[in-house]
Amino acid sequence: MRLLDRSLRRLSLYAVAVLLLSVPGYYLMVRSLWMGSVDEGLTDRRDALEEGLARTGLTGDTLLQAARLAERLQPGLVLTPIAGPARPDSIYTALHPDEPGGGDEQFRCLAGTVQANGTTWAVVLEEEVEETDEVVGALVTVTAAFLAVLLVGFVLLNKRLGRRVWRPFEDTLARLRAFDLSAQRPLVPAASDVAELNELNTTLVRLADRALATYREQKEFTENAAHEMQTPLALLQSRMDLLLQSPGLTEEQAELVEGAKRTVDRLAHLHQDLLLLSRIENGQWPAEAPIDLSALVARSADALAEQAALQGIIVEQHVRPGIQLAVHATLAASLVGNLLSNALRHNRPGGRIRIDLEPGTLVVANTGDTPPLDPALLFQRFRTFDARHKGHGLGLSIAKRIADLHGARLAYAHREGWHSFTLSFRSPSESLQEARLALRP
Repeated sequence: MRLLDRSLRRLSLYAVAVLLLSVPGYYLMVRSLWMGSVDEGLTDRRDALEEGLARTGLTGDTLLQAARLAERLQPGLVLTPIAGPARPDSIYTALHPDEPGGGDEQFRCLAGTVQANGTTWAVVLEEEVEETDEVVGALVTVTAAFLAVLLVGFVLLNKRLGRRVWRPFEDTLARLRAFDLSAQRPLVPAASDVAELNELNTTLVRLADRALATYREQKEFTENAAHEMQTPLALLQSRMDLLLQSPGLTEEQAELVEGAKRTVDRLAHLHQDLLLLSRIENGQWPAEAPIDLSALVARSADALAEQAALQGIIVEQHVRPGIQLAVHATLAASLVGNLLSNALRHNRPGGRIRIDLEPGTLVVANTGDTPPLDPALLFQRFRTFDARHKGHGLGLSIAKRIADLHGARLAYAHREGWHSFTLSFRSPSESLQEARLALRP
């Protein structure tokens, strides 16, 4: 979930909760105030009635006639003479049948007493409040509608403004994804008027500059180390060859020199692999071009079969012709060679190697005595799983790095005594089509 959507969702949920709680609360508050006003009006009417009857100065039947006149003039008024003291007022709500409508109408009633010229009257005052509920309901509905419009407008405006505020961050993130150390170009983040984003951009530029400087230093060190080590190793190999050919060596001396030469050759091979891996990671290779992968795999499999025959290992190859792969030829040869040499090195005498090449898939499988390997550790540098086989543990790491560099996938599986490595790749035409789609506006 995006950061803006997460904050907006929380705010929206809070606003909706407040709206749902405020509508009934607002309704109850307005209705209570309205009913309080009606009750106050009923009390004022009772006081005015008592004052009016007293002001007439009438008594007896004449006062009774005046009371009946007041009932006719004020609908909802009932006066009944009583004997005894005055009673406290009582206010309540009553329902009366509405004959034309066939329903009930709601009335607010006051029951109490009034005294006038020595006579005590029981009084009942009624005020219709049916329309009061309708008015209050309409008022609350309109208010809720305005709040809902306010909420929707808040969400839309916040989303639009948030996108504009976060656009520099997204632009900087896109430039950071496209940042390539091998291009040796500085990172230029998008400008923003937000202080926090500017602070983030400053930190990113500082980190990118430091990474570029470290990359240049590493590249120079790799180039210098390769150049400085290659000459002494070549010189040492040639002198070891001359020493082996020198006359007068005893058998014991010849074995020692031969062992030393194997160590030097292994060191030279390790140097070449480390140099290759470093050049791959530093992007020091020319642009990739389509090569005939079928021909490369077939040649490598034929060469492997000659070596495997010395150990009694059978090599089966099923290579479909005409399959191409967009990769530098040297890297392709290293990738295929490492997979095949690994299948031979970790096989058993009398075992088998199976090579299958189909469009988009290269599978190299071999029999072996070792249990299933750990895929999380298999492609790490200098990782070996069988001490019986001599190797420096860089072959699979180089193969995996070459596959990753070209958008391919190298996976390991073990089934029924077979160790298999599957390279999944795209054809050059598919890669070109994807690149065109990526460049399309």
